[in-house]
Amino acid sequence: MTFRKREVSPSPSLTSLIREITGNRVEEFRQLQKDANTLRELQKEPIAALCRKFGQIWEGGQQNELDKTLRIDDPVWDHTYIDQELFPLFQHPLVQRLNYIKQLSFAYLTFPSATHSRLSHVLGACNLIDKALTTIFRKNVLYSSDGETEISLDSTERREIVLRAKAVALVHDLGHPPFGHALDRLIGFGDAGDPKPEPDKYFSRN
Repeated sequence: MTFRKREVSPSPSLTSLIREITGNRVEEFRQLQKDANTLRELQKEPIAALCRKFGQIWEGGQQNELDKTLRIDDPVWDHTYIDQELFPLFQHPLVQRLNYIKQLSFAYLTFPSATHSRLSHVLGACNLIDKALTTIFRKNVLYSSDGETEISLDSTERREIVLRAKAVALVHDLGHPPFGHALDRLIGFGDAGDPKPEPDKYFSRN
């Protein structure tokens, strides 16, 4: 015995009711759908170009029009920023890698909120060195055992010193392994014949 498939079609009264409710909206919907599909096709190439641009930036390519000061809201330091000149360094994969290294190693297992990263740490270091040097240059005085000495630097030289100091702050933790100091014993003895007492400092320098 075989069963034949029966086609079920809506009743004329239901069809009439749907037409009465929708009126000319069906055609409007179809036109909107067509317009949306057209827009999607037009957007494909710009989106692909933007993805390629982001890829070039990630690999350290030219920044061009995307160069700008990066402003960051931080729960500890409030408002901080990365200067335009330092932005290519900040976005380098080796620096961005610090975002995946826990500052306090395994402390988060006991203190769940202790999850800040080495990247947030170096941003804090940038913030502090910026404030320290800005204050020194504002007072325009250096103190030593011989007394006070006036700082004889022009604005360009001062700016260069601040940028160099912030660059050092950005990269000072690059040598850390995944859980920071918790793995110092392991990374420090990677070469048994030449153990490093402070491997994070050693590998950051090299």
